[in-house]
Amino acid sequence: MFRPDKLAVLTQPGMKAFDDSVETILSMGEVSTIFSKKRLEELTTESLFQVLDVGAEDIISAARQAVLDLETKLQAQSMEWKILFPISNLEMETSEVALGRVRFLVGEAILESKRQLEGLLLEIDPKKALDPKRKAEKIIASSLLFASSTLAEVSVTAVDPNQATTLADLELQNALAALRLIFAPVYRERRMFVDVTGRTWSTRLDLGVYSETAKEITMPQSIVGYFEPMHIASELANSAAFQKMHDILLKSVDKRSEMENRLIGAVRGFASALGQLDDRSAFVGIISSLEGFLFREYGPRKEPLSERLAFILETDLTSRRRIYARVKELYQLRSDVAHGKDVDVAQSDLQEITSFAYLCYLRALSFLPNFKELPDLLGWIESEKFS
Repeated sequence: MFRPDKLAVLTQPGMKAFDDSVETILSMGEVSTIFSKKRLEELTTESLFQVLDVGAEDIISAARQAVLDLETKLQAQSMEWKILFPISNLEMETSEVALGRVRFLVGEAILESKRQLEGLLLEIDPKKALDPKRKAEKIIASSLLFASSTLAEVSVTAVDPNQATTLADLELQNALAALRLIFAPVYRERRMFVDVTGRTWSTRLDLGVYSETAKEITMPQSIVGYFEPMHIASELANSAAFQKMHDILLKSVDKRSEMENRLIGAVRGFASALGQLDDRSAFVGIISSLEGFLFREYGPRKEPLSERLAFILETDLTSRRRIYARVKELYQLRSDVAHGKDVDVAQSDLQEITSFAYLCYLRALSFLPNFKELPDLLGWIESEKFS
């Protein structure tokens, strides 16, 4: 167990007690619907830290207090939270764009969010009694957050700031994944690496290259980070694909259909692959996202994936045969890379599988109303074979 000021190592009995505690809490009523297992592990860790440094004479009272504190946290009421994230490499024509539960803000909208924070601070402590030195006010005034070119404001329901931040980060990653999907054909080529500031690539790569045989030394530098900002035009924000993603992301997980949840997960995997540093990881990741979208079953994937993509992407026999044959070749390359063979992924291979995934997910936005579950889609493909 770890926290910034302390490290604790549990023995096997301690780990079992920790796991049993988490599982017991998860089995209690509605706890599992409010808290994730990860959050419960964090809360349990906090409770254990309350008794780690206590002497034998105080261990019982410390344990009781830890349990009381944990029960208080578990009984906390959910409330609305807003979380602000700085975003790099994103430009917009309007002051704000909504995508799911995320509002992307620029210009005056960022200043308005700052004024809201300052107004809330005044509401909490109108007479400066809690903070006579106005430290909080100074922190807000000097924060680099509001100097960002773009902010993402995420609205969630949670019981505390930690849970709110975790939930907001997931909502934000879903929204950013949708943006990367829309720009997928040029995302890597133009280096449109949009993400939370601090999570993006560095902007320069310095290498040392030398040969004792050739008696030569070079110290090359290259730009590997930002190249072209992602630009959200008004027409794009109002497009059918953008609005369909917005509507799906507004729904809670339990209100979406199976295929909608599959699409969100697949697009998130696709977006992660697009941001990989090397082409081979990107290539494997893109195909993995397609597998996650189009498969429930285990077993061989090359033939069925090729067939399913062929029917989703094309309508005539000749085109479907072409897609089927090409996806089989690309999947074989994926297997060679994943199994450690010394093979290269050509730019044309990466661009083609990117195009297939991009078109598949856009087509999915159109057919989701007709196919609520994966068997519905697979049943349609079977019927198409014999039509």
